[in-house]
Amino acid sequence: MKHRKLSNRSLTIAFFGAFSAGKSSLINALVGERVLPSSPNPTTAVINRILPVTNDYQHGTVKIKIKSAEKVTDELVAITETLLPNKSFTFEQFITWAKDNNLANHPELTNVYQSYVAALINGYEIMKEKLQTTFTVTLEELESYATDETIACYVAGIDLYYDCELTRQGIILVDTPGANSVHARHTNVAFNYMKYADALVYVTYYNHAFSNTDQAFLMQLGRVKEAFELDKMFFVINAADLAKNQAEITMVQQYVEEQLVQLGIRFPRLFALSSKKSLEQQTLLPEMVDFQTSLQQFIHEELITLSIESAKFDIQRVLQRLDQYMKTFQLDEAEKHALRKQLLRNQK
Repeated sequence: MKHRKLSNRSLTIAFFGAFSAGKSSLINALVGERVLPSSPNPTTAVINRILPVTNDYQHGTVKIKIKSAEKVTDELVAITETLLPNKSFTFEQFITWAKDNNLANHPELTNVYQSYVAALINGYEIMKEKLQTTFTVTLEELESYATDETIACYVAGIDLYYDCELTRQGIILVDTPGANSVHARHTNVAFNYMKYADALVYVTYYNHAFSNTDQAFLMQLGRVKEAFELDKMFFVINAADLAKNQAEITMVQQYVEEQLVQLGIRFPRLFALSSKKSLEQQTLLPEMVDFQTSLQQFIHEELITLSIESAKFDIQRVLQRLDQYMKTFQLDEAEKHALRKQLLRNQK
């Protein structure tokens, strides 16, 4: 798979971070235009991908994937299971019950959950015929599917086919839901992208750089990526224009770098910038240029070496397992019996 990706130059850069850290804004700044709208609510955040154009999907085409009724019901059960009289409700039954019992204002639900339930109820009549469908819309129509909560809460994913400098290089940009998303499904999808992305960009917000959410998320990241891959991550302190002066920015950078080193990320590539300011001025500011240049250098020069190291690691791991299997296979019956007993003891 790694060889095929390198040969076809199909590479994925995934962006992670807490909700409202500015991931979408950073991607827009790299693309050079505001193409990804920001989700207004962490409950409705979805995976957004910007992909190279194809013969089937021309520049500006947006593919929308809508959740199935079963998927939405599972999400609802997860957040309201202590209140449900019947966990085997169909989605339509759930909506009826939620309306009749004013679930969107239930005191046992947090404000975020109340907002999510209200959005599902209010959008049901509009979206019920579109459940489990995939269709295309124009770039102009994209915003309503990402920012109108009554529609966005039904969206499973958005793919935007866009012609720009990055996508012409075969690069796919992935904007993941916030690390503090209320849905476990969001976090699971994000970690799946972590496993297979060619480059990872973690975005934290200047006013609360490296929050508890950031720390917990990165600790989880260490469990799905090898050490040499963690050293190749990019970290962005966004909204650095909020700083009073350069000395304050330097102080925040030093703090974040120290925290990353403590997490085992030995050589963090750290950038302090303002994606919003770059977009407003419609030109890449020096800090953004530095980040983009480093990212491009990594893609074109270092990624091949990293992929080779990763492939060698995978091969070595397979060889070790084969060697262990062969040794086990050659044991006599008494030795196999002793090994089984040892394995059973280890499981207790």
